[in-house]
Amino acid sequence: MTANENPGLARRIAAWARAHSRNILIGAALLVLALWAVRGYIPALGGSLLPPPLLNSIERSYQVCITDIPVWPGEPRQSACGEVRVVSQSAGIVAKAARGAGVARAVCYQVDIRNPYWTTQGTTRHEVVWHGRRVSKVAILKNGEWVVFPDTDVEDAERWAEFGCPVPYEVGATPDASPG
Repeated sequence: MTANENPGLARRIAAWARAHSRNILIGAALLVLALWAVRGYIPALGGSLLPPPLLNSIERSYQVCITDIPVWPGEPRQSACGEVRVVSQSAGIVAKAARGAGVARAVCYQVDIRNPYWTTQGTTRHEVVWHGRRVSKVAILKNGEWVVFPDTDVEDAERWAEFGCPVPYEVGATPDASPG
């Protein structure tokens, strides 16, 4: 039955929608909120391609905290921790040879890192400066386990090319390393 065969049906649906518009909006908002909440666990929803525990592990591995600052009365220096963000992720291409070796997925990602470091004047700690850099990495799912490789520029660049990462390979200092 089409709307042309029963013109009253379309009017009844429109009247019902007008009468329940608030409930429809609340339901739509809850659906959007639920999809936003689970997007990190379901890659098709545009969230992270890496599982959240692995993403947290990657971020923790790059973060530096300075907690042993000698603070004297009136000293403005305080403890500080760096900022780490995984800024881009895309699926890599797993070749037939890698599939044969047990690699099921490859994820290309880049990490922006801004960490505090001590500057020295002779042997005395003087002040904290911030250093920023970007690294491009590939994580693979091999035999059901995620593998993250240590920082080695040459091997990272080779892995980036091997898995056909669509984002340009970048590594090095960022132009603005100040934290805020």
